[in-house]
Amino acid sequence: MPIAAGSPSTSGHPTGRRSPSTPSSTLRPDVETWRGRGVGRVLLRAVLDTARERGIRTVSLSVERANFAARLYVAEGFCTVESFEDADTMVAEIGA
Repeated sequence: MPIAAGSPSTSGHPTGRRSPSTPSSTLRPDVETWRGRGVGRVLLRAVLDTARERGIRTVSLSVERANFAARLYVAEGFCTVESFEDADTMVAEIGA
């Protein structure tokens, strides 16, 4: 049973990225099966650990305000740096 599917962003819109040259990807978990089981936290921490290992100091993301995961991002140290109509860009300083 798949946990999540990821795909690169093709919108060309920089929402969620601090610069247009920053790569972007989307992670869409099978919400009905996995919500509330800690899978999102495990996946997020793995992404942040990998970023640290590669020397990345800052990670940004965009999230719709109605998204259940927005609380997770705050709990994991992300802060809102820009707000749009129904979504926010959040950043975490993760060190290296």
